[in-house]
Amino acid sequence: MESKLTSANEIVGSPRNLRRSIGQYCSFAGCGLGLFVLLLPSYMSAYHAANASYCQENMHHISTALAEYAQDWDQTLPASANWADAISKRMDAGQVRNRFKCKETTTPYSYLYNSKLSGLGTQDLERPYETPAIYEGRAFEFNAASDGIEVPFEKRHMGGGTVGFADGHARHMTEWSLSQLGWPSKLGPQKVGPQRESTKP
Repeated sequence: MESKLTSANEIVGSPRNLRRSIGQYCSFAGCGLGLFVLLLPSYMSAYHAANASYCQENMHHISTALAEYAQDWDQTLPASANWADAISKRMDAGQVRNRFKCKETTTPYSYLYNSKLSGLGTQDLERPYETPAIYEGRAFEFNAASDGIEVPFEKRHMGGGTVGFADGHARHMTEWSLSQLGWPSKLGPQKVGPQRESTKP
């Protein structure tokens, strides 16, 4: 019995063995930490890319609903006061609130309507496919709208953000690429006619 205890003590209790065990543990933990540090940038990059893709999908649904609204109302875009309420009727009711929220923002909502389009007809726009209609910004209410200056375009994804255009498509844009369209300093490529403030639902 004593020999067994002595043998156990020699294996476990030996300072040399104890130091070796601790060293092996620390080496393993260090390798794990090093691997985590190496993989973290890749993980974060994939995380932000997934959020950007989700945001672009949101904007696609919103922009499509905006285009459908205009088709239903004689090519007239909604009023800025109730634009989100108006177009959300053309979206899946169970997904509406999620569609107006980007995962990269802390504000209640994430997208704003270009207030310069309020009540305009699509025929008043020279190139609807180059006219920003919905953009990413700090939105504190569902029907948030601005001109892109008072509430500026927010760069949330890969140095830029998602923009929905008046023809119903959406794509990733940077401040530079938006400036090439003349926005937000002006409406964008256009032939603006008289503004027709919409009171339609």
